[in-house]
Amino acid sequence: MSQAAKSWTSSLLGLFLSIAWWGSLGGCLYALVLVLTGHPAATGAVVVLRSGGLTFTASPTLMPAWLRTAGQVVGCLCAVVSLYVIYQVRVLHRHVDLAQPFAPDAYRRIQSVGWCLLVRGITVSALAVAEGFSLYPRLPGVTFDLLRAFDWLGLVLGLIAFALAEVFRHGVTLHEEVQLTV
Repeated sequence: MSQAAKSWTSSLLGLFLSIAWWGSLGGCLYALVLVLTGHPAATGAVVVLRSGGLTFTASPTLMPAWLRTAGQVVGCLCAVVSLYVIYQVRVLHRHVDLAQPFAPDAYRRIQSVGWCLLVRGITVSALAVAEGFSLYPRLPGVTFDLLRAFDWLGLVLGLIAFALAEVFRHGVTLHEEVQLTV
């Protein structure tokens, strides 16, 4: 691959990561303002879904207060995790731009991303299960599917990050061995 192509793709990735960072930061601040001001959008306002001739209305009064609060806490946790993951990827991108992809801390950064994604996936899944067992029995004719409540994508991405961290750990070891022999 030519240096111009590397530079172009690297610049594009850098631009995407910057947009993701600032967009996520702005979204987190907006959500925090909504939660702190008690805006109905943050407290679980009435949701109306219309599909063809079917109308479904869910009110926050169907859920216990602890579950609404847990939803807000998990939402804030997800926002912080997304900012942390984007920050770590930006740092890794900087290492690649400096032609140091196997920096000594690279695998620890990827491993921390894996832990964050796993904890986020488990937390979101636990909240979805709690909401399902709390809300669905109160809705006649609606069933709760436990397997669909899990955040499979978050769990799988966390496991992929762990595998990638091991690859980078091996790369860091090889890079250090090459540096010692040269």
